[in-house]
Amino acid sequence: MFKTRFIAILSLGLSIGLFGSARLQAADLHVPAQFSTIQSAIDSANLLDQVLVAPGTYFENLTFQGKSITLRSTGGAAQTVIDGSLLTRGPGNGSVIAFEQGETPLAVLDGFTISGGIGRVITDATGTFSRGGGILISATSPTLVNCVLDGNNCQLGAGIHAEDSVALNLSGINFTNNTGLEGAGAYFLNVGAVIINGCTFQGNSAQTAGGALTLDACNGADVLNCVFDGNSALIGGALDAKVTSIQIVECQFTSNEATLIGGAATFFQSPANVVSCNFFDNIAGHGAAIGIDGSTVILQRSVIADNFATSQGGAIASTLNASSINLNHVTIANNSALQGSAGIYLPLNPGGTVISTVLASHSIFWNPSGTEINIPIPATLDYCDVLGGYPGTVIIDGDPSFTDPGARDYSLTETSLCVDAGSPLASPDQDGTLPDLGAIWHDQRPAAVTELVCSLVDACTNSYGLTWTQDGDVDAILISMGADPGTMAPVASLPGTATSWTTTLDLPGTPTICVEPLNNGLSPANGPTCCQVVVDPIPEPIAATSMNCSVDHETCTLIVSWINGENYAALSLSSNGVDVPVAADANFATISLLQDVATTVSLVATTGCGDVLAPLTCEVTCIAPPPDPAASLVCSLTDFCTNSYDVAWTLSGNVDEVQISTGPDAANMTLVATLPGDATSWSTILTAGAQTICVEPINNGAPPVGGPTCCQLVVDSIPVPAPASSLVCSVDHYTCAGTLSWSNGESYASIQLTVNGVDQPIASDATSATVALVADEPSTLILTATSVCGVVLPSLTCELTCVPPDTFIRGDSNSDSSLDIADVMFSLEAIFGSATSACQDAQDTNDDGSLDISDPLLTLLYLYAGGSQPPAPGITCGDDPTTDDTLECPGSPGCP
Repeated sequence: MFKTRFIAILSLGLSIGLFGSARLQAADLHVPAQFSTIQSAIDSANLLDQVLVAPGTYFENLTFQGKSITLRSTGGAAQTVIDGSLLTRGPGNGSVIAFEQGETPLAVLDGFTISGGIGRVITDATGTFSRGGGILISATSPTLVNCVLDGNNCQLGAGIHAEDSVALNLSGINFTNNTGLEGAGAYFLNVGAVIINGCTFQGNSAQTAGGALTLDACNGADVLNCVFDGNSALIGGALDAKVTSIQIVECQFTSNEATLIGGAATFFQSPANVVSCNFFDNIAGHGAAIGIDGSTVILQRSVIADNFATSQGGAIASTLNASSINLNHVTIANNSALQGSAGIYLPLNPGGTVISTVLASHSIFWNPSGTEINIPIPATLDYCDVLGGYPGTVIIDGDPSFTDPGARDYSLTETSLCVDAGSPLASPDQDGTLPDLGAIWHDQRPAAVTELVCSLVDACTNSYGLTWTQDGDVDAILISMGADPGTMAPVASLPGTATSWTTTLDLPGTPTICVEPLNNGLSPANGPTCCQVVVDPIPEPIAATSMNCSVDHETCTLIVSWINGENYAALSLSSNGVDVPVAADANFATISLLQDVATTVSLVATTGCGDVLAPLTCEVTCIAPPPDPAASLVCSLTDFCTNSYDVAWTLSGNVDEVQISTGPDAANMTLVATLPGDATSWSTILTAGAQTICVEPINNGAPPVGGPTCCQLVVDSIPVPAPASSLVCSVDHYTCAGTLSWSNGESYASIQLTVNGVDQPIASDATSATVALVADEPSTLILTATSVCGVVLPSLTCELTCVPPDTFIRGDSNSDSSLDIADVMFSLEAIFGSATSACQDAQDTNDDGSLDISDPLLTLLYLYAGGSQPPAPGITCGDDPTTDDTLECPGSPGCP
């Protein structure tokens, strides 16, 4: 049926696809880059042009105007929305997109989300209804692909409404959250051929029938690889077929709901063929999965499980109209109904004249919560598993052992009673065994091996290793080999636990090796797992060549190089039989040679296959050349006190030793030192006079061709140190400062000055010094110089004593440091009484050298009569300028 309808749609497209051949090249019209609206681009488009729409939301209501063009989004439906809620074509045109002017399959809509449509009100034989909220198709056959119809609302076909079309093809369309009276996702009325492929219907809701899809009076419909989930209606929660021949293949119906009948699908006077479909978790009053009204329904290889009827028919139910149900390899399990008919329910016509029938073969009825088959007359069953048993041919009553019903996995386990329980006259299962019961046959063929790796293990013997992974237990592993997949022959049979195999392939070529698990005589569904290997001839060993030996006679270093013929397992290099370590992939080596010793160098390669190849050899001898003379010779005085000299030079090339010779001239040289070959300096002490120092590198017993390198010196005598002289010492008795001066005989390393043994710091070049003396104490001053060569020279000595003069205030006879009437009284007492002045110079007020009445009288005149100030030192402390009197002032008592 599907093939017929596909040919009809293809023929329709081809019949009109060539009339535009006059247009040599179609154009691309870009929205919004070139056209601000999609409709303006459609208006400007010509035959076979593309209108390419950038991502965004476009508030428009469109018409294709009968054009054979493609309207395509560049970013896909998730990013490109056409929203018809603004009614841009007027309030009477609420469809988002309209195809109503003779569009053909060359009118393509691709990659949009279409929403906000409310449809157009149309009156026809069915009545007056709003139709085609998202897309309205009227007597046309556009191609719709990769679109989303979301959130549209109208009475008939809120997502898509199509009527009187010759053929329609929908591919990859998602219908979500559309609402209406009938066929909320899509409504097809009087369409010649319908193909709905790879579409999803989710969350759509109709008030009457066909929550997701209504097919009404269509000649033929094929619903392929579609998903119906969470849709709802009064009748046919997901799908409602009326007077339409329909085929449903590989579709999933889950969690749909109908208030009355057919939670997933209803068929009214519609022959239906349901193949390889699953019906899970659907709900209805009658027929939680499928509702039938006067139709013949064939179900093959389908699972109806975990559905729930609030009345009868947890899986399938019919109305009173005569219907026919034919089940072949169908699993009906774990359904339930409140009134007990958990499996199939066909009511009895009250008149008793209309009888519905059930024919079931190789099917499973396992609904523990209620009756399996509740129909007026017994069903015709053969080779079935029925809970509680049932009349028929070869009926078993045993747990079918589903793999995991909780996860909706109704395949059979290996130990199920339903495995191989079918008729031996029926077609075998695909594994070649007797047919299993139920929708999902248990494949008894072993799983093919996986992770097959064929690799060269040993290129020397062309040994190849195979490894693989086996899932499940098998009896044996068959290994086959051939020049190509068409000429395979068994070469080994291994235990079923084997996961590896090794073989040797003698002949070059590209053989194929296959690994085939066998279990109960069965092979994997897709045959063996194979690999093709490239077998090269076992390689002939290739020796190393082009050995080159180069000697650096300066350093006695040999550089050996060669060219490897292949990758070797090892290289053995020797010098006069002594191993020289080298890597297996090396192509050169450096060897140290002995001078004047003939050396044989041998290189032996061992291949990866263990072949020891013929050696490569060379004979060399290192002949050392005479050394270069010493360069940059510098002879310098480092210590004139001892006539120490440093000699420095540079060397180049190899030198065994360095010989030092000295003498008065080049003709009278004496070898005085032999130094290591890396020496570049030497120190010595020379005697006064002309001296020659020569440096001569020696290598291999030979001196430089040009002889030694020499320097000539004139060595002065070691100088005799000159001591300091002419020491002059003086003292300032007023300050007790001692002053010294002298003459230096040369530049000294240091000069030491001591006063009574105490150091007085002075500079090494000083010629004078001042020191502090202690009053009235003799001081010995010693000056000692040390030469730059460390010789301590004879000392210079002098003796100084500081005798400070007596000081007093003239007239201060009582020595109280002030001149007043008390001094007058004291002076009188001293003259006429028993008092004695501590400072007679102070009592001698008139400085006449005698102590008498004139002294206090002068004081009185000064103090009270305006007399002249007493003579020096006057009224301040000072010494006596008169030196010819005998009066003294010991200790200066009035002038502390």
